Amino acid sequence: MLESHVNAAPDAQYVRQEKVNVATVDEFVAEHVKPDARVFLKLDVQGFEKAVIQGAQHTLPSLIGVQLEMSFVPLYDGGMLYLEVFDWAASQGSDLRK
Repeated sequence: MLESHVNAAPDAQYVRQEKVNVATVDEFVAEHVKPDARVFLKLDVQGFEKAVIQGAQHTLPSLIGVQLEMSFVPLYDGGMLYLEVFDWAASQGSDLRK
């Protein structure tokens, strides 16, 4: 979390660290989702959007939609800003103006 985040939301703070098992979206979908399923992906990953998108390259073309948070100012180290999200969506053939 960057200082700009703390300044904008002083109550937002780390309280502990936890170890968790991690899988890519592609791995999760391959193991748990039926091939004919209609999948909508919602990301709430606190600055890890790029990593999640990179781990969903096989799944992305089959999704019916993606929802993720966009920031106008840097809040997390390495997090995507709104223009990066727009550029990524355009590279995937989406037009967010519609």
